[in-house]
Amino acid sequence: MKDKAISEAIYNALIQNNMQYYKHHLLNQEIGDTGTTYDAVRKIVQPLDGPQKNAIIGLIKTVMLDTASTLLGAIDGTTLLAGADGDYTLLYEGEAVQGSLQDYFLAQAEWDAAMLAENKE
Repeated sequence: MKDKAISEAIYNALIQNNMQYYKHHLLNQEIGDTGTTYDAVRKIVQPLDGPQKNAIIGLIKTVMLDTASTLLGAIDGTTLLAGADGDYTLLYEGEAVQGSLQDYFLAQAEWDAAMLAENKE
């Protein structure tokens, strides 16, 4: 079950922690003139209304989920990478972990989406 624990840890790091970081820095930080990507995106996002801001945050979350899913699928052997479609092995504490990483990751995403939808009702 290490694959489930690893998938959940990756999900939590990306969606629970990193997503909150991005959301905070895009929506709550002052717009500066440092020329960073954050400042450029803040200038676009901050004037938007609530539903529009939520759509942008939702897109960022979708990109994060899709990216992680592709990587985990490559490790599992269910996603082929052009030019590098060999076998991959992830080692955790000296043991190979492979086969269900992507499934567990996506199951967590689906469960969270269902809970969010249920709470909105």
